[in-house]
Parts: sequence; structure tokens; C-alpha cells
Amino acid sequence: MEEIRLSNIKAGTIAEYDYYSDDGTLLIGKGVEISEKLLQTLRRRTVFGLFRSRKNSKIHAQTGAQSTDAKVAHKHRAPEKGNDTPSEREDFTRNPLDGPVDIMHDWNEAFQERIQTSPTFEIDKLLTPSNLIVSPSEKPLSRESGQIEYYERSESYKYEVRMMYNRSIKAVERIFDLIEKGQSNDISGLYPYVEKIIDIYLHDKDILLNLAGTRHNHDYLFHHALNVCLLAIIIAAAHGYSKEQIIELAAGAILNDIGMMFIPRIIRFEQSKLSDSQWRDIQRHPVLGLDALQKIRDLPQSIPFVCYQSHERINATGYPRQYADGKIHTYAKIVQIADIYAAQSSPRSYRKALMPCRAMVGLIKLYKGGFIPPVFVQHFVQATSLFPIGSLVQLNDRRIARVIHSNKRNLSKPLVSVLTDHHGAIVDKSKIQRLDLYEDRDFEIIRALNSDYLQNLDIMRGF
Repeated sequence: MEEIRLSNIKAGTIAEYDYYSDDGTLLIGKGVEISEKLLQTLRRRTVFGLFRSRKNSKIHAQTGAQSTDAKVAHKHRAPEKGNDTPSEREDFTRNPLDGPVDIMHDWNEAFQERIQTSPTFEIDKLLTPSNLIVSPSEKPLSRESGQIEYYERSESYKYEVRMMYNRSIKAVERIFDLIEKGQSNDISGLYPYVEKIIDIYLHDKDILLNLAGTRHNHDYLFHHALNVCLLAIIIAAAHGYSKEQIIELAAGAILNDIGMMFIPRIIRFEQSKLSDSQWRDIQRHPVLGLDALQKIRDLPQSIPFVCYQSHERINATGYPRQYADGKIHTYAKIVQIADIYAAQSSPRSYRKALMPCRAMVGLIKLYKGGFIPPVFVQHFVQATSLFPIGSLVQLNDRRIARVIHSNKRNLSKPLVSVLTDHHGAIVDKSKIQRLDLYEDRDFEIIRALNSDYLQNLDIMRGF
């Protein structure tokens, strides 16, 4: 069989051949008029290449026993004269992402075939130390930072920071949608938002860490992308990278899960634990994201690596290629730390969020188990403490407090803002007490709390 890139097939033309998926499913029959709607449907189905049949080829043999999906696709053949019924036209334009999903017949064989093709084959050829290792800069961003005190944050400042976060979410959603539809070849619209986030880091990294705990009320994916970006900036700055390096890494962090846009909605919004089959489909998203990024012009070389490798693990237990430490890009190693923490500490439709401190403990267990690089976990813990910034804790006098700053002298004794009285009632802003648990030895944390322990609490309360 011969692969034809979907991008090379033009709307308004007539199919001269039968075109199949990589698992032998008939997608476009000979004689069918190829409309833009059909091409959009295939893109949303994560089809980026079609296979043209050749005489006696393997693909002819595969189509002898069609899967359920192939039987649906069979309706995409050119209709017999006089048989162009409304029901066939409706099925022809149906969005397959809205219905039952079984689109990867003999999934493993087909997927392994795909990752041997361009662009995955091309990026795999670049797995050399000169392309994968990024050393810290002689002009680290952290040297430029001067952190403000909590009492310097005005209400208008906190409001503007929150609005910046919301505008950034909308920008991420807009760019993701355009990439999914194949209508964007440019990500420059992300950079102003990344630079604004970095500007805030320079004088108030704690408020960024607090924002990363924002709970999503829309599509999880867009909030997750931005939160991974915020956390990756913190880790990268602690490691000594320059502003220019961090801008590039941050853009990669936002796009690291862009391939999820091409995973069927029925899986993305699954309300229960994923089945093995659904989990295998999820594991396709790094390759699908890499495919989608091929259309983006002037893309820094590191971003495809981040998209492709942020779910690998240094002990070769990740996906999609099970690469070990020496074949994983430095930026991908940073992003995987941020990605794991953001995912574990956020609620999903099928599970509750882990408490931030438990998500942090989970990271520590992963690095001790040899899954992720210890140096980047250590940077993260030092920046946000064992009780992460923004999380809620209960003190030994029964009052509830919010962690507002990490204490490098003792990572288990952060600075906190006390938000309630001894009976659990939220106190007025003017009565919020700040405690340094390292200095104020009469007080200590007795337990961590879920982020929603205090209902309807403003995320900026205590900052």
C-alpha cells in the first residue's frame, strides 16, 4: 500500500482510488467527491494519512473481513446511480467522535506501523545528546527576580493577575481549536501570554503557584495546559535557565498535550475509569500531537520533542516509545514533572483530585523509584514546599490556613495565612493572621486538607 498524506488531498476533487486507514478500514471509496467536510471529519478522527490500495496488496486482504467501523466507512463509496439517499448522506458527514469508539482495529500493530513513519521517524533520528541536552544559561532568569511581600499585593493587583490567567486560558483554547481544525500554522499568539506569566514570576512566583491550583469549570485540557506551563516555568527558572530558554520551554509545556484534541470526545470526557482499550487510545496522543505540529511554521526544535516525549519515563516505562533517560529531551523531563503534579492535583470526571501534598509525595515516590529525574523534583519541592503553595492545612489549634510561601529552612514548615477561627468560621480579611511555622513554634500543621474543604473560598484569599 502507498501512503498519501491527508494534507495533499484537495477538497472538491473526485477520489480516483479506494483509500484506507492504516488498519485496513475503507475510508473513501473510488468515485466519491471529496468535500471539505469529509476532510475535516477525517482530521477529527485523527486520520492524517490515507493508504491507496495496490493490486494484491496486504490491504486488500484486510478489507475482506471488515470491522464495525469499516462497515460504516463502506457508505463512503460513491453511490450507485439513483441510490443517493438522505440517510447515506447524513452518515457520510457524521462526526465519528460523537459516537461509539472502536476505531483502532488491531491497534498495536497499526500504531507501531504509524510511529515508524514520518514525522515520528524523523524525530527519532534526532535523538542525540546535542539535540536533547539543554544546559542552564549564564544569565539565569532567577537572578532577575525580586519577590514581593504578601502585604504588597493590592486587591486590584490580585484581580488583574486572575484576569491574566483567565485570558490565557481563552488564548490556549483558541489556539488548540485552530490546530485541531487544521486552520493554524502559527503559535506566536501564545508568546505574549507566556511573557506576561514570566513577568509575574519575576516578582511574585508564589501567586503563580497558587494560580496553578485553580479548579477548571470548562474543558480540563485547556486549564491543564496552562497549569503545566506555570509549574514548568517555576522548575526551569530554579534550574538556571534564561528567559529566552524558558519562553521556549513554556510554549512546549502548553502544547505538550495538543494531541489530546484528536482523541475522541467519548474518551476525553469518560465519566468512569478508562478501559484498557481507551487507555491505549490515550497513549496515541503524543504521536497525534507531533503530526499536528508539522503544520506550524517557525516552531522551535524543542517543542516537538516536548510534545512527543513528556510522557516517557527515564526508566523506559513511559509512552509512546518507552525511551530511557539518554533519549529524552531535557525540556520534556521538566514538563513531565509539571504534568504529573497538575494532573494528580486536579479533579477529573471519574475521580477526585489528590490533595496537593499527596500529589507532591507521589512525585517524590516516582523519583525515588527511578521514574523521573530527581533534580527537577527537588527544584519543585523547594519552590513550593511539602505542603504546596495555595493548599489548605489545619493547624494544631484547629484553625484552617492557606500555605502562601515555602520555607527553605524547613520544607514542612511553610508560611501560612490563617483563614478561620477555632470553630471553622472564615474570618474577615482584616483579621487574617500570617504565621511562619518555622519561627512560631507554638503552631504546627496536623493535617492537609482538600482544596474544596472550605466551600466557595476565593483562591486569592490569604494572599
